[in-house]
Amino acid sequence: MKLRVLGCSGGSVKDRFLSCFLLNDHIALDAGGLTGPLTLEEQLRVGHVIVSHTHLDHNCSLPFLVDNVFGRVTEPIVVYGTSAVVQSLKQHMFNDELWPDFTKLPSVEAPTMRFQEIEVEKPFTIGDLKFTPIEVEHLIPTVGFLVEDSSDSSILYTSDTGPTDRVWQVASSQANLKAVITEVSFSNDVGTLAHASGHMTPDILATELKKLTQEARVLITHTKPGHVSRIEAELKQLNLAGVEFIEQNKTYTF
Repeated sequence: MKLRVLGCSGGSVKDRFLSCFLLNDHIALDAGGLTGPLTLEEQLRVGHVIVSHTHLDHNCSLPFLVDNVFGRVTEPIVVYGTSAVVQSLKQHMFNDELWPDFTKLPSVEAPTMRFQEIEVEKPFTIGDLKFTPIEVEHLIPTVGFLVEDSSDSSILYTSDTGPTDRVWQVASSQANLKAVITEVSFSNDVGTLAHASGHMTPDILATELKKLTQEARVLITHTKPGHVSRIEAELKQLNLAGVEFIEQNKTYTF
């Protein structure tokens, strides 16, 4: 599978886009930085958007994607999320006040967007990829995803999480696991804040990785802009095997 990093920052500053990963050119995994890095032609190829949770940094580009492709697509963009995610997006985003309800535009019979509810640990398939939502520990209902392709390789995306267990159990059970994309939002000196907000520091990550019994690359995302240099230094000092920062605009093949 091909994964293009459209956004991997935990905050919005110049040249750093919010969480969004493009799989095989047409499936967006989260939608924080979905539109900024893509041309209109590239946006028109995005037919599926999977939202891990309802914090804005993981979905704030979705309204602009739908608006940009309005009148240009023959099939609706499918937005996947748990019932909590879908209900929140309907009530707080696509509510005809904050943004038009594109599930009814240009008509109910031919909408630009439609929602598809997903359930924890119930796999669903888009093309050649299978996605399994896995509940993680965050301030609000949040899922990570195990993503498997037809060539028998898999990656795990934790989304935003603090210390958790089930996602590492699932990762460890995958003999074909190629990479884990997980977060380190804060530096160690604000560990109390990280715990309170459902995020990780380098020290928390080191403890969490002990739960991973399968070898895989560990790609770090969601670093807060004001903490990047300290996080880099702390991870270097920990010398964790296989851990590296995921790179904005880079395309990975697994």
